[in-house]
Amino acid sequence: MFKLLIVCLSSVFSYHLHIVAIGVTTFERMKKMYDNTKNPNDRGICGNYAHVCCGERPDSLIHNMHEEITLEQYLREN
Repeated sequence: MFKLLIVCLSSVFSYHLHIVAIGVTTFERMKKMYDNTKNPNDRGICGNYAHVCCGERPDSLIHNMHEEITLEQYLREN
């Protein structure tokens, strides 16, 4: 059972190493969006890893879940 878990986790890990190396998201890979065209987000293998590990992170689009808001504030925003 432990060996099966290791095989599954290493498969997922290596898949994600691959998509980072080629500079695509899982969705782009599944839809084969850049099979016939150049990927504008591809920085090369080293550049892609540097961007993922050391690049700036965009602000989250998810609201702070610990912040209390009133019903009126919620209705105004949505």
